[in-house]
Amino acid sequence: MNRVAFNGEFLADNQMIPPSSPFYDSARKAPARDVAKAKAMIAAAGMTRVPVEIQYENTAGDSRVAQIIQSMAGEAGFDVKLLPMETTTAIERYMNGNFEAYIGNWSGRADPDPTLVAFFSCAGSQNVNKYCNKDLDAILNQARGEADEAKRKALYAKATDIYLTALSSIPLHHPNWFFAARKSVGGIVMVPDGLLRLVGVRPVN
Repeated sequence: MNRVAFNGEFLADNQMIPPSSPFYDSARKAPARDVAKAKAMIAAAGMTRVPVEIQYENTAGDSRVAQIIQSMAGEAGFDVKLLPMETTTAIERYMNGNFEAYIGNWSGRADPDPTLVAFFSCAGSQNVNKYCNKDLDAILNQARGEADEAKRKALYAKATDIYLTALSSIPLHHPNWFFAARKSVGGIVMVPDGLLRLVGVRPVN
């Protein structure tokens, strides 16, 4: 997916926290693809083909990702129907939980708390599929109040174990952000969330 959809410029991964973060869990690598196991699990559920609809914003990047998922999942036994939508409509349906599966994008945050709480806490603002695990909530709340980095990392490792087991949301990749500016423009500061702040941007001369 990274190679075909993003020309190898992104980072394929299975976690919400990027490897550049001190809180990344290097012990939880993305599992290798196993088509035979997927087919066996579908058979164990008493099915041969599984229909699923994926909604996404009709952008070049999301469209390529959707088509790749459709092709690869099809080999495992999923009949994936693609539903591209205009951005405003797609986001509205997403926020209302009106979808079977949805390809979303998140700019990320420098600290794990705003991301993990948003997507995986019971009352998270991005928890549109209503996943709720009280044990995970307790861990995230404990990590939020922990000042010691080593202890906080251990708590986020526990959180990672839980959300990678539940897979209510499935991380696919981390984007790399690319910006360009003329030499005559100064004051540009890069922030890990990839959102460009224009405060302080000014002509050099």
